Amino acid sequence: MAHTSTPSNAVTGAIEIRYRGRLMRWTEIPAPAAAARVRPRPSADHPWRRGYVQRQHRAIQLGRGQ
Repeated sequence: MAHTSTPSNAVTGAIEIRYRGRLMRWTEIPAPAAAARVRPRPSADHPWRRGYVQRQHRAIQLGRGQ
């Protein structure tokens, strides 16, 4: 046979929890913190990850180099 707890409001307005007729001590568990947003990282072939020489070579191909 399973035993259950019974939450109820006391005369003072506080919440009471009773188990087998006995008043239990309890503390409210706070809600979990919101998950931190993870900023997407550039992929391995993103232009930011290329070396200086590769970027200069590409700039020359596009007519932007010196």
